[in-house]
Amino acid sequence: MPTPEEMAKIQKERALSDAELIKGGAEYVVDEKGMRLDVTYEQIKAAEKEMKMEKEESPKIELPKDAEVIKRLQNKLKDYKQRLAEEKKKIDPYKAPEQVFHMLADTNYKIAVLEKVLLEGEVNTFELSRELNSQDGQFDSGAFNNACGVIEDYCSTGGKNTRGGTGF
Repeated sequence: MPTPEEMAKIQKERALSDAELIKGGAEYVVDEKGMRLDVTYEQIKAAEKEMKMEKEESPKIELPKDAEVIKRLQNKLKDYKQRLAEEKKKIDPYKAPEQVFHMLADTNYKIAVLEKVLLEGEVNTFELSRELNSQDGQFDSGAFNNACGVIEDYCSTGGKNTRGGTGF
């Protein structure tokens, strides 16, 4: 049996979920079973698609065992954060936020992937992409794919296959 605090949390999550569904066209209906939320066909299809995507095996990037490579990854994270700070200084303050997002996406995604690998020992790339999309409200798949490829190469080969950039 859930505690009162857990029940309150569950109820709050249900209310927020219902609100999102209602924004998308769902409506409450009353029938012989009581009151229920009647979702749209499109919402059903979107949920099915999301569940299918969750079942798909996500590529994972794993932290290497080599202490020297880990140290290099930690230094690379510092480099990325410094690069991001420098890139932000150069941005015209009148640029549209959507344009700024895409200008910084590659470095932001490299930081996100690398932080997760260093903190958790691995990163589920599909899960992280959904998390970033939800967090930012937009997503640059090309920049994310590049970031994952670069960090994966650093972790698995020490950067032997990475071309361009500032190197590892």
